[in-house]
Amino acid sequence: MPTYSFKDKNTGEEFDAFMAVKDLDKFLEDNPHLIQLLSAPMFLGANMDGGMLNNKPYDPKGKSDA
Repeated sequence: MPTYSFKDKNTGEEFDAFMAVKDLDKFLEDNPHLIQLLSAPMFLGANMDGGMLNNKPYDPKGKSDA
Protein backbone atom coordinates (compact mmCIF):
# COMPACT_ATOMS: atom_id res chain seq x y z
CA MET A 1 0.00 0.00 0.00
CA PRO A 2 1.28 3.47 -0.83
CA THR A 3 1.79 6.39 1.53
CA TYR A 4 0.01 9.61 0.57
CA SER A 5 0.85 13.14 1.71
CA PHE A 6 -1.91 15.59 2.61
CA LYS A 7 -2.27 19.19 3.74
CA ASP A 8 -5.08 20.51 5.91
CA LYS A 9 -6.44 23.66 4.22
CA ASN A 10 -7.63 25.04 7.58
CA THR A 11 -4.50 24.59 9.69
CA GLY A 12 -1.72 24.19 7.11
CA GLU A 13 -0.64 20.95 8.82
CA GLU A 14 0.99 18.40 6.51
CA PHE A 15 0.91 14.67 7.23
CA ASP A 16 1.26 11.26 5.61
CA ALA A 17 -1.33 8.49 5.52
CA PHE A 18 -0.83 4.86 4.57
CA MET A 19 -3.84 3.42 2.68
CA ALA A 20 -4.90 1.30 -0.26
CA VAL A 21 -5.31 2.99 -3.62
CA LYS A 22 -8.98 1.99 -3.63
CA ASP A 23 -9.55 3.94 -0.38
CA LEU A 24 -8.01 7.25 -1.49
CA ASP A 25 -11.06 8.73 -3.27
CA LYS A 26 -13.39 7.92 -0.34
CA PHE A 27 -10.88 9.39 2.15
CA LEU A 28 -10.68 12.67 0.19
CA GLU A 29 -14.47 12.76 -0.20
CA ASP A 30 -14.93 12.31 3.56
CA ASN A 31 -12.28 14.98 4.32
CA PRO A 32 -12.94 17.96 2.01
CA HIS A 33 -10.63 20.15 4.14
CA LEU A 34 -7.64 18.07 2.98
CA ILE A 35 -5.72 18.33 -0.27
CA GLN A 36 -3.40 15.66 -1.57
CA LEU A 37 0.21 16.75 -2.05
CA LEU A 38 2.26 15.44 -4.94
CA SER A 39 5.33 13.43 -4.11
CA ALA A 40 7.92 11.45 -6.02
CA PRO A 41 7.52 7.69 -6.01
CA MET A 42 10.04 5.61 -4.08
CA PHE A 43 11.86 2.99 -6.12
CA LEU A 44 13.27 -0.06 -4.38
CA GLY A 45 15.51 -2.57 -6.05
CA ALA A 46 18.44 -4.90 -5.61
CA ASN A 47 20.93 -2.45 -7.18
CA MET A 48 20.63 0.50 -4.83
CA ASP A 49 23.76 2.54 -4.17
CA GLY A 50 23.43 5.34 -1.61
CA GLY A 51 19.83 6.04 -2.60
CA MET A 52 20.64 6.28 -6.30
CA LEU A 53 20.08 3.51 -8.78
CA ASN A 54 23.29 1.81 -9.80
CA ASN A 55 23.19 2.12 -13.59
CA LYS A 56 26.52 0.45 -14.30
CA PRO A 57 26.53 -2.00 -17.22
CA TYR A 58 26.20 -5.64 -16.29
CA ASP A 59 29.44 -7.63 -16.58
CA PRO A 60 28.91 -11.32 -15.76
CA LYS A 61 32.65 -11.81 -15.10
CA GLY A 62 32.92 -8.73 -12.86
CA LYS A 63 35.80 -7.27 -14.88
CA SER A 64 34.12 -4.13 -16.16
CA ASP A 65 36.02 -0.85 -15.70
CA ALA A 66 32.76 1.13 -15.89
